Amino acid sequence: MNEAFTFITVARIVCYALQSKLIWRMKVTRMTTTFVWLDVVASIVQGTGKSIMSQMIALQDDPILRARQQVYIAGANLQLAFIAVFGVAISNFFCRT
Repeated sequence: MNEAFTFITVARIVCYALQSKLIWRMKVTRMTTTFVWLDVVASIVQGTGKSIMSQMIALQDDPILRARQQVYIAGANLQLAFIAVFGVAISNFFCRT
């Protein structure tokens, strides 16, 4: 959830730097809210995968354990994708200023 702090901080920088307060034709406050909620969703997916894995004592080759690990990895990949898209949006901002 440290990303949420970054999203909000960058949004404030954009608000002070750009008069239009738009990135990709989207208001910065709307973009920040969207990314914060996407981060929350990714964290929930990761937490679900972790909690399910921690409740099960299984062998390494158990297919159910692998499925649970994949849920956790999917959450991490979602979070990484959201951060990458945010990074591209902020790069757009820095190129415009």
